Amino acid sequence: MSRETATAVPPAMQHRPPRLNTSIDQLAKFAGVGSAAMLLYLAFYAELGMWIPAVMANVIGWTVSTLVANELQRRWAFSVNDRNTRRADQTIALTASLIGLALSTAVLAGVPDGFSSLAGIAVILLINLVIGTGRFVLMRWWLITRHA
Repeated sequence: MSRETATAVPPAMQHRPPRLNTSIDQLAKFAGVGSAAMLLYLAFYAELGMWIPAVMANVIGWTVSTLVANELQRRWAFSVNDRNTRRADQTIALTASLIGLALSTAVLAGVPDGFSSLAGIAVILLINLVIGTGRFVLMRWWLITRHA
């Protein structure tokens, strides 16, 4: 028996197992990037907060982490590498992020103890889950329809 014959895979076994549904795969990548961006934000906030006012540290950390996350989600989660549409794609993602920031700020303003209470932490987690899901749906719709 030749080496070729011994290592050949029968046609019936050449198919690959089905991949995860694309939207589930995209959602997992989107969430992973979002989680990493949150850590980047916290690192910026913690470091800058020692040198500049907390509000400025918050804005800078949020801006940097959001821009990085939006680009990584565009490229990795949604597999869009078109340089010609990068600015428009970033504008949509940044707008969605700003809406999310405004909503979360408005809701947190109504939480009596803010972050210090268990209710405040629960509200933050729920808001981020809802906003993240909304951003995913919006970005997926925008990127898929625009780049289809």
